[in-house]
Formats: sequence, C-alpha cells, structure tokens
Amino acid sequence: MRRRSAARSGGFTLVEVLVGLVLLGMLMTLVANGVRLGTRAWSKAETVTADQDDLEAVRSLMRRTISRAEPVFASSDLKNLTILFNGEPNAMTLVAPQPATQGNGPPAVQRFSLGRAGDGQGLFLRWQLLAPGGPVGDPRQALVLDSVASVRFAYFGPAADGQPPAWQERWVERDRLPQLVRVSVVRSGRGSRVWPDLILATRVTTNATCLYDASSSLCRRVR
Repeated sequence: MRRRSAARSGGFTLVEVLVGLVLLGMLMTLVANGVRLGTRAWSKAETVTADQDDLEAVRSLMRRTISRAEPVFASSDLKNLTILFNGEPNAMTLVAPQPATQGNGPPAVQRFSLGRAGDGQGLFLRWQLLAPGGPVGDPRQALVLDSVASVRFAYFGPAADGQPPAWQERWVERDRLPQLVRVSVVRSGRGSRVWPDLILATRVTTNATCLYDASSSLCRRVR
C-alpha cells in the first residue's frame, strides 16, 4: 500500500497536466498581448516623433525662405513694377537666397509645389539661380516632405491700394510682397497628426530700388 502511494505521488495526473497546459496557454496569451500592445505603443511613438521632426524641418525651411524673400522686379522694363512673386493656392514662387547657404548665398527663384513622390504625393522645392538677365543654370529640385495629401497657401495684405489687409488665396502680379504667408499641410497615411498652420512674416514688403513719386502717387524704379 505504501509503495503505490509513493509511486503515485511522484507524478501528475491527467487532470493536473491539462490544468497546467490551460494556465500556460493563458499566460502565453497575456504575454503575447502585452508584447503586441507594447509594439503598437512603440510604433505610434516613433510615428509621432518622426512626424514632429518633419514638422520642425518644414517649419524651419519655410521660415528661412519666406522671411528672406526679396522683392525683385520680374522684368527689366523700368515701367513694370511687378515683382517676382507668384502666390497661388497650392504653389508659391519667390526669390530668396539659395537654399542651404545660411541666408548669404546668391538669389534664386524658388518654387514650392506638390509632385509625385513614390506611390503618393510630396512637397518639393525647385530652385534656379537668378542673374540680372533672369534665371540661369539648370534648375534643381529637392523633396521637402513626403506623404502629403494637400498643401494650401494663403497671403495676407491689401488687395489694392487703400484697402485694408486681408487673407487672400492668390498674390500674383503685385508690386510688393504679402505681409504674411500661411501654409497649411495635410499629411497622408495612418497615424499622421493634423499639423497646425504655419503663419510667417516677410521681412521686406517694399522694393529698395523703387522710390515713391508724390506727384503721381506711384512707384518710380531706380536703376
């Protein structure tokens, strides 16, 4: 009788084995769910961090470019007071120091616009050096931001002389720069945050080579 009890106490019954397997399965499920949740949280944190880095990079580039925009005349005709700035709802062209020159490089005609980037759209910067006779050299292009659903520009300033400043969708064929530029970016893809609008000021809104003529109330170009 003692031998049977001793032999029986040395192992597990079938019920005990099944209970152990069930508990082990539940434990593995909890561990797997925890790993899955941790992976999702880590991936989301990486997405938010990358999106924040993109936001700061675009903000910095836009701030440098727009704040250093130059009111360069678009034509060599002394009677033409139009400056080289073309503000559209989904694109913007201006003159500013060449990119990546810390603001002390030669002037370049620069254009922000959407274009094809892989399977989606991206925000591109295209620029070309500006000489007294017009743009020179081959144009260059760089991808500023990928995974972009839309980009909208707006321009703050008077629609005409004597009118109060207001936000406008277009700023073309003007004799001065807008006072402010608003940039709205909507990114594509899951997990992308809604970016706050960028509102940036231009430093110079009048042309240094243009003198005000009191007799005609117009601007007179200076060579």
